[in-house]
Amino acid sequence: ITFPLILEDKNKGLIRLPYFRDRNFRIPNETKHLVWLESKQILESGNKSLAPDNTDKVFGVRGSLTDAELLATDSTIRATKPDDVETVWASHEGGTIEQRVKVVEGTKPTRYVFAVDTSESMRAERDRIIAILGKMPPQEDVALVLSNGNALNRDISFPNSFKGTAAEAVERLKSVTFGGGVDNLPALTKAWDIAAEKDGSVVIWIHAPQPMKFSTSNDLSQKIKRRPNNTSIYSLSTGTGLDVVEKELDGLNFLLNVPRFGDVGTDLERLIGQLNNSTKKFTYERTKVAKKSDGPSVETSKHLVRLWANDEIGRILATEGNEKAAVELAMKNQLVTPVTGAVVLETQAQYDQFGLKPVDKSTVPTIPEPETYLLIAVVFGILLWCLVTRKFF
Repeated sequence: ITFPLILEDKNKGLIRLPYFRDRNFRIPNETKHLVWLESKQILESGNKSLAPDNTDKVFGVRGSLTDAELLATDSTIRATKPDDVETVWASHEGGTIEQRVKVVEGTKPTRYVFAVDTSESMRAERDRIIAILGKMPPQEDVALVLSNGNALNRDISFPNSFKGTAAEAVERLKSVTFGGGVDNLPALTKAWDIAAEKDGSVVIWIHAPQPMKFSTSNDLSQKIKRRPNNTSIYSLSTGTGLDVVEKELDGLNFLLNVPRFGDVGTDLERLIGQLNNSTKKFTYERTKVAKKSDGPSVETSKHLVRLWANDEIGRILATEGNEKAAVELAMKNQLVTPVTGAVVLETQAQYDQFGLKPVDKSTVPTIPEPETYLLIAVVFGILLWCLVTRKFF
């Protein structure tokens, strides 16, 4: 799996351990997930089950987590990079892929449109959301759309909406009754319509995973495709599990998942702070160049090429709409994208049956397992002994 770190600042990034968003099998509570990460730089974790395991020039984090602990935000791992390294690079097709960390000077939103899920699963998050909206400056243009479908809040939920100040939105949220199940999609579509009224608006969708499909996303998808206005939809999901709305909208490139590294209030406050530039936002800049740039740099693995290719596929789909070119680039780099998938088979006979060809293992960036290093060390030791004693087979 290739994935980037979520940047805190120029030198620190956060790793959220992989977990199942949805599954059709049960994981017993006593099941332990073994975690072992290594780096040439310091690794840290807030989870006491993940202890430092540092040796000479190698920093590690090791431990075992239950499934519940794996999902907990305190299992996040922080990685660092040296101050004197500005660029990392990897060779690619006669050229070089370079990556730098840069500060994004974004444009402050002209309007914040909050689409809030009012289902039972959101009851525990109500006060956190209210507290963060209450901190917003009084001059901010704020809109609020509440999901409906639970026979509650009929006078204020979709198709109704609210436009005004953050303080007025807070008072409306205080009167909301959370319960039952709701359909988030109509409210989200309404929120996008309100954002489209004012250029430079953003939608912040705060919701629990919706496992059931109640309506189609065709209306919202068509509006985004036919009336593109660069309105971003920030999806802040309060839990794990299948979300059919997110799944349907995943390929539109305007849906941005908010990284979860704290409670809902902390992550929502960080997002708003980045959007209004009260806190800096750090991001990656990956480019393909004919010749490696001068300056402090470190060569890294082919994973960087995949990250660049994924960025390029998103750019092609968003700006050119050239699906064929996006598919070709994804297949060359073995990426799962909105336009490509993956097939995992076990035997050559299965590949032959479906007319497929397994990828060349040498093209897949990997890191040897610890037992591989041990085997290399043993072989090296035998060769050294043979050299010293001049005994060769």
